[in-house]
Amino acid sequence: MTPALGNRPLVHLHPGELLCGTRDVVITTILGSCVTAILRWPRQGRWAATHSILPRSDSASAGDAPRFTDTSIEAAFAYLVRHGATPERMEVKLFGGADALSRNPAYGMGERNVQAALRALAGLGITPRVKDVGGRHGRKLLFRTAEGDVYVRRLGGKR
Repeated sequence: MTPALGNRPLVHLHPGELLCGTRDVVITTILGSCVTAILRWPRQGRWAATHSILPRSDSASAGDAPRFTDTSIEAAFAYLVRHGATPERMEVKLFGGADALSRNPAYGMGERNVQAALRALAGLGITPRVKDVGGRHGRKLLFRTAEGDVYVRRLGGKR
């Protein structure tokens, strides 16, 4: 079931992007092995959404930070903290990390992205409230920023 958009703009979150704001929009993205972390401060209506491609940055420049799972989550967290949020006030949801092409999903890029995301969040003192990660099928997400609702449709598999 697809939620009604109403008068809200539809914004596509591309691979390697970080979107932050307070605007009431619907964000959509498609994930395979990539990971999307959604960090939200409900009381202030402030949110950040990542679409990271690779697990670790090692030495990414600031402009490359959204491409990597660890630095994109740190940047999303920093945005909320800069505006007064604390970890216990944040609502965090994690999606993606499929390993459709890997013979052994435990070593695939999707699993490595998921583990990098969980490590980054744990390092910030956060545990995701919602996780829909792993498996062999990609996902299409719709994130309603005002409510914090995320709708997930599995691609090529069970819904």
